[in-house]
Amino acid sequence: MSVLPPDVNESGLNFTVTKNGDVRFGLGGVKGVGEGAVEAIINEREKNGKYKDIFDFVQRVNLQACNKKTIENLALAGGFDCFENTYREQLLSTNAKGENFLDVLIRFGNKYQQDQQQNSLSLFGDLSGDLGLDIQYPEIPQVPRWSAIERLNKEKNLIGIFLSAHPLDDWEFEVRDICTITAAELTQFEAWRKPEARTTATNNNASEEEEGEEKEQIDPTQWIMQHENRPLFFGGIVVEAEDATSRKGNPYGKYTIEDYSGSFQFTLFGDAYKQFANLLKPNVYVFLTGIIQQYGTNQRWFHPKPVPEAEYELAIQQVDLMSEAQKNVKEIAILLPIENIQPALIDELSELCESHKGHLPLQLRVFDEIKQNVITLIAPPIRMDKSFYHWMKMQEIDEIFTHIVK
Repeated sequence: MSVLPPDVNESGLNFTVTKNGDVRFGLGGVKGVGEGAVEAIINEREKNGKYKDIFDFVQRVNLQACNKKTIENLALAGGFDCFENTYREQLLSTNAKGENFLDVLIRFGNKYQQDQQQNSLSLFGDLSGDLGLDIQYPEIPQVPRWSAIERLNKEKNLIGIFLSAHPLDDWEFEVRDICTITAAELTQFEAWRKPEARTTATNNNASEEEEGEEKEQIDPTQWIMQHENRPLFFGGIVVEAEDATSRKGNPYGKYTIEDYSGSFQFTLFGDAYKQFANLLKPNVYVFLTGIIQQYGTNQRWFHPKPVPEAEYELAIQQVDLMSEAQKNVKEIAILLPIENIQPALIDELSELCESHKGHLPLQLRVFDEIKQNVITLIAPPIRMDKSFYHWMKMQEIDEIFTHIVK
């Protein structure tokens, strides 16, 4: 099930379910869009059909209820993306005369509605309506589009979440298949750093099991033992960055990185701050290498403790731009069910390998679920770029193994 952005031609006041079974975001959920404006949009749509374009919208909707600010917020939230001939940036730009295009649109809409009202009141109203007088539409400014992150940030400010896309979509392969840990897992680790916190979590898990609550339980100590002193790869977009100075006058930085699972906040001090602070800026896509270790591992005073008694920390060892993430990949393996091996699929994969050559070595592993056999195909070295990932999604092939250089 997908949650779709607000749409003046389909959304209701609140969340609704579409004919395809998806959830459509309600117009009333857009910041600054009042219930009166939503009712005006929906009532007109139900009475006279869907809006054909932005001009048809301002010609028909009650512009007293649906004012400039409402239209602006709907545009930023994607409410008019259903109109093929316009895009958000145009609606919020200025024309060749330096006029705000939304102001021009609303003047046009008000003038049209006034003319229609006067026409309907005139003695020859019906006759003049049949004359089909030409309507002079305002010229739509031709302006460049915003970057994906700029557009999505404006959208998120008005509806609270990313809906039309996600800022990480261009880096989905790196985030989902090269990264070995998520923001949600690291946030959970932060709650388990101290031994007493792990003990409390374990006791809570035991109590829930006794009460018969059926949910997957994670043993904090076991999780620490599985991840301790092993390289971890984590990536996402920097959503917050704050430089500060300690009481002793030492600079440090607080950062929040977001991936598909949520966000994770961490702090850098000393040499790590000096080395990586220049990359950790808002709206920058980064790829981090770190390690979970006992607190103070590299300090002179450090003495290791047994796992149940030790306090842990995440040490950031390297920060790169996301574009550098693929240097950590040794090879890619795609696992194909034998029933999927059809001539059309093989031809498409061959064309993909030929047209999207890159530096990532590729293996194909065919498996038979009934016989539980896996065969690695022997072929000349094939190297490709990450475009194969999007091809796999289209083919609904979910299994992919990313072999990371340790």
